[in-house]
Amino acid sequence: ISYGSVGITTMRNREIEEKYIGMKIAAFSTKIAAICEDFMNIVNPITDQRSTKEYRKTVAKNITRKFLEEIK
Repeated sequence: ISYGSVGITTMRNREIEEKYIGMKIAAFSTKIAAICEDFMNIVNPITDQRSTKEYRKTVAKNITRKFLEEIK
């Protein structure tokens, strides 16, 4: 999972990804909120003329949750 438009550069955290690789689908379904929180702990957006940091973080969390729900 990588994020653009939440900071100065695109970000990705392989340590978080590796934490969940190989997880069984049943366990994965119960961990979606925890996975989102892990990623939101590292997403530190900026505010600029296009958007606020709060808005960017909310969108990043919503997109992450939707993506995880769709792949389960």
